Amino acid sequence: MLRVARPIDLDKREIARVVSHDLMPQIVRRAERHPRQDEPIGETRGWASAQITVAAADGRDTITVAIEVESERSRVRGVAVLGGKSNPTTGVTLYLNGGLTPADLHSEERTQPLHACKHEKCIPYGLYSILLHELTHVAEEPLRKRRTPTYSPSDERGRAEPSRGYINDPSEVRAFMQQIVDEVEHNADNDMLREHLRGDRHGFLDAVLSLSTTWSLVEKQLSPSNRARILKSVYDVLDRKGLLDVASARTARVALRYFTWT
Repeated sequence: MLRVARPIDLDKREIARVVSHDLMPQIVRRAERHPRQDEPIGETRGWASAQITVAAADGRDTITVAIEVESERSRVRGVAVLGGKSNPTTGVTLYLNGGLTPADLHSEERTQPLHACKHEKCIPYGLYSILLHELTHVAEEPLRKRRTPTYSPSDERGRAEPSRGYINDPSEVRAFMQQIVDEVEHNADNDMLREHLRGDRHGFLDAVLSLSTTWSLVEKQLSPSNRARILKSVYDVLDRKGLLDVASARTARVALRYFTWT
């Protein structure tokens, strides 16, 4: 029997609510009041704060997490949120792109709501996606063995592309899986795309994966085993939620062999 690793269960609706109703109004309000609208915000603190409660992955408890939004200097263009970090005692910190200006932060292009923009240029989506990643780390903390990571989290936020060591760290694989599955679920819930590729599960899966910004970011650096693990998880989630067209058993077996061998 095929064993499939599934993303840790998080309340995505609550995460979206915190981003849209708690964090974004604070960011926009501060940006609108900023005296230097056309200068990069650089490294600053206090853009927004909130709290969220998540269920621990061991099912025994809940964890109340403090969320802080800061900014870091960066030359990376386009991306609204550079990344984040989580700590069992201090919570989650999210980092806005310090190369943006206050005018950028309250512009219509950057502040499109989550349902309208699933792209890294939009601040709400950037906050939401990185929160998914970091809250996965928080939720699994009771299950983790203490170990020193083989990469520097602060260095990773400053890189144009993440390193292979970071991407293939077991904890990071689980967090990236969380983001990718969420993006693919959104992409797959598209009637026109499903109709266009009806009966072609392989083509449909390729299409929805190609639209995932996180998959595009990490795909080339993933080890074969981690790549297969994420692909199996994507297939499993879409299949369980009925987002794949009904196909023959033979087609399903071919798809699963593809995920195992790729």
